[in-house]
Amino acid sequence: MQTIVDLANESGAFSVLNHPNWRWWYDAEEMARVPNAHAFEIYNGATTCNNHGDSDSLSTDTMWDLLLSRGVRIFGVASDDAHDYSLVNPTYAEPPFTGWICARAENLTKEAIMASLFAGNFYASNHPILESMTLSRELLEIKIQQVDQIRYTTTFVGKHGEVLNRVRGRMARYVPIGTEGYVRAVISDTDGHKAWTQPVFL
Repeated sequence: MQTIVDLANESGAFSVLNHPNWRWWYDAEEMARVPNAHAFEIYNGATTCNNHGDSDSLSTDTMWDLLLSRGVRIFGVASDDAHDYSLVNPTYAEPPFTGWICARAENLTKEAIMASLFAGNFYASNHPILESMTLSRELLEIKIQQVDQIRYTTTFVGKHGEVLNRVRGRMARYVPIGTEGYVRAVISDTDGHKAWTQPVFL
């Protein structure tokens, strides 16, 4: 993994460690030994990626908090991993649009979008859409786009996965006190989907 990350970074790419729980491939300990990766997949839409983990393996959410708590500055992305567009075996199909990232860029150029990714100025989602977000050391504030009658809960998470606050509704805000280590937000909806903001390091 280190060789690939180094080659990607040298070429100017945004390097991502993909689907750690696919075939239970690797964990947070192994990712911590791969410095300079820009991101890892907090969510992969393929049916075999085991994002939630189980009693023997950590969820990708927990992996992220372990990495961040150890001082590893790594972002989280979501993707669809859409290799299979057919319906021959729909149980294990990998359809598009099951995971994505949304970058806040100055304009729709490759350079501006890549700059936003490197700066962590984006969020990851497998359904919820954020109308706006403010992510700073002084304030985290999120506004979620309403879809039908779906309800939303935003959980603000700090070092070691500590739940700092939980807010129901389309609007959520958290004012850091400065000792949290980092703060990130997880937006959950009542259809079982999520969005993830990037961590603010304190």
